[in-house]
Amino acid sequence: MLPAFWAQQSAEKALKALLINFGKTIRTHDLDEILDEIQRESGIRGDEIRQDVDKLTVHYTIARYPDAANAVPARLYSKEDAEDLIKRAERVIEWVKRYLQ
Repeated sequence: MLPAFWAQQSAEKALKALLINFGKTIRTHDLDEILDEIQRESGIRGDEIRQDVDKLTVHYTIARYPDAANAVPARLYSKEDAEDLIKRAERVIEWVKRYLQ
């Protein structure tokens, strides 16, 4: 449960840092929306990480709230799920680092 949330949060904070680098802020937890805003503000295409962002976005809610997925969040995730989400967050962070240099 927590690794899924932390993976989403790591990607969110990295994307928001890049957006701030371009002088813009956004109030959302939707990583797709943040990535779209980065593209609008900078012209940087996010196709390379779009699937990762799509996969991570939902975990802001379902990893935290039992009523969001109609299940106890801790029971929704296997070790493999958590590892996959962490790898996705790492790819997003590495992508952001390339543009923050």
